Amino acid sequence: MSDFRSFESGLDDNLFTPNAQLKVAVIEDDPVDAFLMKILVKEIGGWLGEVECFASVDALLAVEAPAFDVIVLDRMLGDGSLSEGRIRELRAACPQAGLVMHTSALTPSLRACAIQEGAFAVMEKGSLEPEEVWLLLQSAAVLGPKLARPLS
Repeated sequence: MSDFRSFESGLDDNLFTPNAQLKVAVIEDDPVDAFLMKILVKEIGGWLGEVECFASVDALLAVEAPAFDVIVLDRMLGDGSLSEGRIRELRAACPQAGLVMHTSALTPSLRACAIQEGAFAVMEKGSLEPEEVWLLLQSAAVLGPKLARPLS
């Protein structure tokens, strides 16, 4: 398997398809949205990456030594809380992972807040084509840990 964290690998220049598998954590309290995200991530162009779904941030944090390349985080959690307040906690637990917030209502202030807290990007549910989602996730895996604001 190629090292997708280097710029020499990651996408096949001829086919523009992924040539590396990512380990993706999806934090989503809605089972339907979690299922759809899992299918979307696993089925992009026949790519078979590893996707693990969690119903809450605490469920992911309970995993001993979590090793994910990307974390996709739903903004509205089941307990009514907003997830941008948990981004730093997730980054501390998984410093090697890029974090993408997934929301149904994308606003400039939400994007600014999420980026300030350490997210690589914010994507609106249903707004991207499958190939664009793949590129975003791969970019988050490669660049997210490098570009995220330092934890203080």
